[in-house]
Amino acid sequence: MPSLRGLGHRGFSGADSVAPFGSGAKGGSRPLRRWGRTAGLRREARTWAPGAILGFLLLLATLSPMGGAAPLPHAGGSHSERPGPGMPWRLPTPPSPRAPVTVGPSPLGPGTVVGTLVLANDSYFPGNFPANNPAAITSPVYDPATARVYIADTDTDNITVLDPSTGAFVANYPTGTTNFSATSPTGMALDSSNGDLYIANSGNSSVLVWDPRTLAPVATIPVANGTNTLAYDPRDGDLFVTAPAGVTVVSVINATTNRVVATVPVGVSPQAIAVDTHTGSVFVGNYGSSNVSVLNATSFAVNRTIPLAASDAPSAACFDPVTNEILVTSGALGIVTVLNASIGAVVANITVAPALAHANLDAIAFDSTNHAVYTADAVGRVVNVLNVSARTVRTNISVGGEPSGVAFDPVQNTLYSTNLLTENVSVIDPVTNRVVASPRLSTSPWGVAFDPTNRDLFVSNSTSYGEEGLGTVMSVNTSTPRVGTISGFGFAPSAPPLGYGTYDETYDPANGRLYVLLSVYDGANATTYEALGVVDGRTGTRISVLPLEYGLSCLAFDTANQVVYVGAGSPSGGYLLGFNSTDALVSQLPLNASPQGVAFDPANGDLYLTASVGAVGELIAVDPITNKTVAMYSPDPTFTATRTVVYDSVTAEIFAGNDLNGLAVLNATTGRWVGNVTGVGFTGPAVFDQANGLIYTTEAGTNDVAAINGSALTTVATIPVGIEPEGIAMNGSGETLYVANLLSGSISTISLGASPPPTLSTVTVTPGTASILPHGNATFTATPSCRGGPCPVGTTYAWTLNNSLGTLSSTNGSTTSFTAGTSGGTAMLHVTAALNGASAYGSAAITVGPVTPGLVSVTISPASVTVVGPNGTVNLTASPSCRGGACPAGTTYLWSLGGALGTLNASSGSRVRFIAAGTTGSTTVTVTASLHGANASASATITVSERSPPPTSGGAFPTGYLEIGLALAAVLALGLYLRKFRKWKEKPPASAPGPPGPYRIIY
Repeated sequence: MPSLRGLGHRGFSGADSVAPFGSGAKGGSRPLRRWGRTAGLRREARTWAPGAILGFLLLLATLSPMGGAAPLPHAGGSHSERPGPGMPWRLPTPPSPRAPVTVGPSPLGPGTVVGTLVLANDSYFPGNFPANNPAAITSPVYDPATARVYIADTDTDNITVLDPSTGAFVANYPTGTTNFSATSPTGMALDSSNGDLYIANSGNSSVLVWDPRTLAPVATIPVANGTNTLAYDPRDGDLFVTAPAGVTVVSVINATTNRVVATVPVGVSPQAIAVDTHTGSVFVGNYGSSNVSVLNATSFAVNRTIPLAASDAPSAACFDPVTNEILVTSGALGIVTVLNASIGAVVANITVAPALAHANLDAIAFDSTNHAVYTADAVGRVVNVLNVSARTVRTNISVGGEPSGVAFDPVQNTLYSTNLLTENVSVIDPVTNRVVASPRLSTSPWGVAFDPTNRDLFVSNSTSYGEEGLGTVMSVNTSTPRVGTISGFGFAPSAPPLGYGTYDETYDPANGRLYVLLSVYDGANATTYEALGVVDGRTGTRISVLPLEYGLSCLAFDTANQVVYVGAGSPSGGYLLGFNSTDALVSQLPLNASPQGVAFDPANGDLYLTASVGAVGELIAVDPITNKTVAMYSPDPTFTATRTVVYDSVTAEIFAGNDLNGLAVLNATTGRWVGNVTGVGFTGPAVFDQANGLIYTTEAGTNDVAAINGSALTTVATIPVGIEPEGIAMNGSGETLYVANLLSGSISTISLGASPPPTLSTVTVTPGTASILPHGNATFTATPSCRGGPCPVGTTYAWTLNNSLGTLSSTNGSTTSFTAGTSGGTAMLHVTAALNGASAYGSAAITVGPVTPGLVSVTISPASVTVVGPNGTVNLTASPSCRGGACPAGTTYLWSLGGALGTLNASSGSRVRFIAAGTTGSTTVTVTASLHGANASASATITVSERSPPPTSGGAFPTGYLEIGLALAAVLALGLYLRKFRKWKEKPPASAPGPPGPYRIIY
C-alpha cells in the first residue's frame, strides 16, 4: 500500500508533527489559479492514465479491498448483511427494480432565486444578479452627477459601481449587450453636459454610450480604427478616441449625434490624451513615436508636434487648469513631462521614480481641491503625489498590487486607486496621504456549508492563493444576508510566505468545526502542497492545517461517527481518509480510482464516491463502519464521473454525475444502472429535498441549478443563478437552497415554491426635458419600474442637481419642483430610487433661457384721456420694458375694454383706437403683453363727455356753432318758400270772377 507521507499526526504512525510536502499528481484535485491573473477558474483537471483499456482492466482485477485501518465502532445507522467483495451491494428493504415511485403533490415548487448576495460588495439584491466577478480593474472615473465612481474591468467586461459616501460597491454591470459578449473596456470618459459615460471597448472596436442613471447601455458607436483611451471636450461636445498600438490616428465622435465625424492623423500608437478646457486644444501623447500632437478642437487639424525624449513613451495625460499646463507620464523613464498649454512646449520634467528602470506610470489624475497630481506606479505598487508648482514628488502612498488607475472625488475629497493584481480599490485621504479602506472586488466562492444551529453559511473563497489576503472562508448571516466574520487562511506581507486557496468545505454542527480543503503555496521553499484546514466556525479562528501529500478533491462529514472523510488522488489511484474531532487520522481506505465527489447518507450511514479510473468513471460504495469498499459499479466506458453524487431516499436510487450523459442512475437493489437524466449540463454537487422529492444539482456549464424528479428521471425545472455555480447547500428545514457562484462572486438564495419579489429595475423622470425662463419653474415626477411585477410600496427617492442654475423644492419624494435663477444654461436633474437594496437612476435635462432680457412691465400711452362723445376717438400705444436692455422682437399684445362706453377697433398689436359711444362716463382699457413665456399688464383710463354750449357774449363761436346756425337759416328759408308757393297755388284762376273776399296779410 502506498505510504501516506505527511500524514504523521498524533495517534497515527507515531509522529508528533506534520511537515508539508511538494505536490504530487493530483488526479482528482480541484486546481486553483496560481500566481498571475486569469479570466476564470478551470473546472476539473484530471490526470488520465496512459491507456483507458489498461485502467479498466486494472479496475476489474482489483475490485476487492486493498486493506484499511481498523473498523470504526458503529455509532449509528443500521446495516443489513453485506455481500462479498465484487457482488452487488444492496440496501435494506429496497423497492422493485426501477418501479416508478408516486410522489404526492408537494406544497413546494421547484424553486426560484429570491435574492443574491454579492460577497465582495457585501450587497444583497432581490432576485437573480448574475454579473461577472471583476478581475482586471482599471480606468476609474468619478461622476459628480450621481456621486459614484465607475471602474472598468477589462477581463470580465464589467462596469463596477462604487459609492464614495459609504466606501462600498453598489453593483457591477456587464458592458456587453448580450450574453456578456467580450468588449474589453480599456478607457472611459464622462460627458459633463448630459451625464453619459463613454466606454472604449477594445474587444470590438467600438465606443459604448452608457447611462449611469439607469445603469444601461444607450448606444454603440463603431470606430473603424479601433479604440484605446478617451477624452471629452466640454466646450464643443466632442469625444476624442485614441487607437490601439501601431495605429496612427485619433477618431473624433460628435457626442450629440453619436457618430464619428473626423479621423485625425497623429503619431504612432496614440495613448495619452488630455483636453485644455480653456482653449479646447487636444494634446495626444504618441507612445510609439515619443512625441505629443496638439489638435485644434474646431478644425481637428494638428497645429504642432512637440518632441519628447527619445525613450519617453507617453502613456497618460491630464490638464492642470490652475497652471494651464498639460502633464504627461512616461511609461519607460519614470518621469512626468510638463507642457505649457499656451505655447505648446516642454517646460519641465519631474522625476518620479529614478530607481526604477520601468516605472509603468500608466495613470494620472488632477486634484482640484488640494492642487496635487497623482500617478499610479504599477512596478513600485505606490501612488505618487506630485507638487507640480515645485516640480517635486511630495510623497509615495503604498497601495495594492499593480495600481492601474487613479481618480479624484472633489465632493468627498477622496482619491481612489484601482489595483490590478490584488483586485481591490484603495480609498486614500489626500490630506493625510493614507489608505483608509481597501474594498475588494473579486471573490470566487467554490464550496458552501450550512450551520443549522446559528443558521449561518460558510463559503470558501478559491481565488488565487498568490494574492495577498485571499484564501478565506466567509461567514454569511442568512437571516439578514450579509457577510459576517472572515475566517482565517489569509496572509499578510509580514507573515510567513504561505498562500492559501480554499475550494470546498463541510461543517460539523455538533462541535461547530468547519473542515476546508486547501491548496497551499510555500513561498519560502517555492513548493505547493494540499492540506485540510480546520476552523472554529463559531469564533472564526483557525484551529489547524494538516498538510497532505496527494491532491484533495472532495470531502463529507459523517454525523453518526463524527468523522470527516476526505477524497485524495494519487498517481496510482486514490484514498478515502477519515479524521476525527481531534484532527487525528482514524481511517485510510486505498482506492483504485481517483475520487471526484463524496456524499454521506445519514439514513443508513454509508458513503458514496464518484471516481475515475483513467477515462472511465465509476460509483463506489463504502461502509464507514468496516472501512471497506463494499461495491464498485462501472456503467459503461462512456461514463466519466463528476463531483455529483446523491442518494434519493424516495426512489432508493443513487444519482451520479456523468460528464457526457448528465446523471447516471443506479438501482440499489439490483446493482444495475437503469438510466440517465439527460439535458443536464456539467454537473457539480447535489442535494436531495425530502419535502418535494427533488434532486438539485449545479450546472457549471449552463449557469443553472437543475431540479430533477428522480422517479420520472426528468428535469422538471432549470433555475438560472450566477456564473459557474460550483457549490450548493440546503438549510435544515429544507425550504431554502444556497448556491455558490464561482465567477460571479455571489451566493444565490433559492426559495422552494416561492416567487421572486419584484425587483427595482429603472426609474423614469417626467418630463425628460424642460425649457424654462430665468425665474421660471417646472415640476418633475419619478416613476419606478420593477422586474417581476408592480413595484411594492417603500421606494425612496433622492433628487440632486449637477450645477447651481436653480433650486429644488424638495430633495426627496416622488416629485420635486425646479426654480431657475437668473443665469442661463443647461442643468441635469438626477434622481436615485432605492427599493429593497436595489437602486436605479433617472434624469431630466433642463434648459434655462434664453439668456436675452426678460419682460418686466408694459405701459400705455396716454395713460389718461378725455374723449367727446359720441364718435370721439383716441389712439392708444403699448410699450414693453425688459430686464437688462431693449426687448427683443416677438412681444404679443391682448387688449380689452371695460364697460360699454365705446369700442376698440383692434385686439392685438401694440396700437389700438378707442371710439366713443353716446354715453358719458369713465372706462378702462387694459393690455397684456407676452414675451417668451413672461406676461405683463397695464391699464389706461378714458373719460367720455358731452359737447360744451356756445358762448353768451364776445369771442369766437365755439367749434361747431357756426355750422349749426347756417343749417338753421337754410331750413327757415326753405320753409318760407314752400309756404308762399302753396298760397300761390290756392288762388282762383283770373277767368273765374267772383265776389271779393277778405284779405290776409302774409308776413
